[in-house]
Amino acid sequence: MPPRKNPDGSEQRFDTLRAQRLAAPATLYVERFSAHPLEADAAELYGPPDGYLDAKGAFHKERSSPQDKAVFEIEIRPEDGVYPLPYMARQANGQAWRKNAPYRVHRPSRRARAFIPMDRAASTKLTGCRWAPRASAI
Repeated sequence: MPPRKNPDGSEQRFDTLRAQRLAAPATLYVERFSAHPLEADAAELYGPPDGYLDAKGAFHKERSSPQDKAVFEIEIRPEDGVYPLPYMARQANGQAWRKNAPYRVHRPSRRARAFIPMDRAASTKLTGCRWAPRASAI
């Protein structure tokens, strides 16, 4: 799917992430010194990269060209838990989900199910709301 745009039509800086479970193991290559702008300034404090990605995106243990990117090789697995990933589910009509509801009328029966794992005590502390059973219809 193409990246979502801001209401004014401009490109979003970040994609919306949702906690999701992988279906199969995946290997990721993370660019060395990309976690913080000052990492490269203290390069002598860091160990060597796991390898290099060439211009075509192929991984090599040794640098083959000055243009190769130094990377860390990471394998993530489904049993490791959920990962924050771009939300790729689509509505029944094939369109991307916008927020949690597909229509202007936000009927609860038509909303995507958002889930944030949190216990009752933490929820009360964060929101100030107490959990109470709903009154049943008579």
